[in-house]
Amino acid sequence: SVECIGQIKTLKSLSCGVSLPILDKVFLVAHLGKLTALTVLNLSECFFLFEEGVARLCLALPQLQSLDLSFCDGVTDDAVKVIAKRLPRLRALS
Repeated sequence: SVECIGQIKTLKSLSCGVSLPILDKVFLVAHLGKLTALTVLNLSECFFLFEEGVARLCLALPQLQSLDLSFCDGVTDDAVKVIAKRLPRLRALS
């Protein structure tokens, strides 16, 4: 199940795209935040992801180096500013 993702402590890359409604703030903090080795995250086409979720994502995963938010219509310019500020290791953003 999706809840098991947070138990894979050595996971380095994860793709959760295509509009998964589970990507709310609770999921981001409770499960993705446990993935301390995660450096690549693809959330493309997650239409339920908005600025607050992005902010929580950045706090939970400051080690991210690559983040794909393409076609996430809820991600605003303000969310991109949060990403720039809170993800110092980020090398790729789409």
